[in-house]
Amino acid sequence: MNHSLQMRVIVGAVGASVLILLVMGGGLYVVVTRSLSRQFDHTLLVRALAAAASLDWNDQHGRLEVKIDADVAARGGTSLHTLPQLMEIWNVDKHAIYRSRALHGADLAYIPVTGAMPVYRRFQLSDGRRGREVLLAVEAPGIDSGDLGGKAKGTSSTIPLVLAVGHGTEALAAAVNTVFWSVLLACLATTGLLAVTLSLITRRSLRPLETLAVRIGRVAVDDLSERVEISSTPSEMVPVIDRLNDLLARLEETLSREKALTADIAHELRTPLAAIQTGLEVSLSRPRDGDAYRRTLESTLAVARQMQSMVVNLLTLARAESAALKVTSQALVVGQIAESVLGDYRPALNGKNVQIVKDLDTTTAIGTDSAMLEIILRNLLDNAAAYVDSGGTLDMAVKPIHGGVAVRISNTGSAVAADDTPHVFERFWRGDQARSADGGRCGLGLALVQRLVDLLGGTVTVESQHGGQFTIQLLIPDATG
Repeated sequence: MNHSLQMRVIVGAVGASVLILLVMGGGLYVVVTRSLSRQFDHTLLVRALAAAASLDWNDQHGRLEVKIDADVAARGGTSLHTLPQLMEIWNVDKHAIYRSRALHGADLAYIPVTGAMPVYRRFQLSDGRRGREVLLAVEAPGIDSGDLGGKAKGTSSTIPLVLAVGHGTEALAAAVNTVFWSVLLACLATTGLLAVTLSLITRRSLRPLETLAVRIGRVAVDDLSERVEISSTPSEMVPVIDRLNDLLARLEETLSREKALTADIAHELRTPLAAIQTGLEVSLSRPRDGDAYRRTLESTLAVARQMQSMVVNLLTLARAESAALKVTSQALVVGQIAESVLGDYRPALNGKNVQIVKDLDTTTAIGTDSAMLEIILRNLLDNAAAYVDSGGTLDMAVKPIHGGVAVRISNTGSAVAADDTPHVFERFWRGDQARSADGGRCGLGLALVQRLVDLLGGTVTVESQHGGQFTIQLLIPDATG
């Protein structure tokens, strides 16, 4: 399932913003509602203190009254029109000795209060009205401790009372509700604006990607020479474009090599196929004896073997370059294997009167791949035996070194100039181009050697002087460490 990068950016950013807004909005809501509640409680307390300061005993009627004068109202931070409408007073026996008319006979919630700290709590009257009250422990002057409900004894003693002042919370609830919806709508509006803004920003920011896709689409399948270039490229996209151009360059190089390989294979097969065709046509041109046919068949078989060798080398090289060949290490004495392979080439070397000089260590064993090592040695000796001059010298040495073995093979009669040594490992390259049709040399052996040595973790170097020595040296590591 494809996911839009733009949509993922927008959803992620908006989601994170919504979460932040919810946290901030929730915090703001809590702070504001607590502030409103504190203001509400403070107003209740101011009214309660004003009422407490106004308590007095009416000596004429023998009852508790609330008297308000201007000085008391000023000290209490209130005024006559702000006196509490819901107020109730209890004595120590929890009997209500005063109840405001606004209560309509209902009672506020009573709890015992001692000390100077006010107590706040919610209440619900019997008629269903809800609100919040503050309860204070107060002392009323001019009351005889022996009579709270009837007559005054004329004493100046005081007695503790509990004063409750309440007020409905409808206005507070409405204010809190307004704050809630204001914060919520602000969060929703901010989220919507943020989504629209992010959509515009991301669409503009991702426009270079659309341009990049268009430029990539212009690259032809059969022509990878075009490179991707975008004006005003964002710095974040520069590495992507650079890597893309590098990839196109490698693909172009690979395609060029494949085209060249196809042409080289066609060229290399054309000569042996022409030889086979010519031999067969000559044999069929007129009746011949058995020996003539035999010579033709032997010649054709030799050419077929050369073609088979080239195909085998190509397949092995292709497998090596595609990592299809797996290295299987085992303990081997490289000098003994070199001695055995060299023995297979002695007849050809003796036929050219080549002097063989060898210095082979036949005791040191290392861990490496037997099949790959034999292919390497055979291709090196095959190359040396083919190009050594008649009466020349072939020198082969195998010596132990720290961490592996060094193999050196050199021959006289080099056809490679010193400046051409970097090309010897290229496919189908020959130092002597005039020998393209000789002995079946197709220029794959050293390319295969280099790739196999790389797989073994070793190195290969070449030195050459035209008409002089051609030397290849291998360093093969011990895989056992």
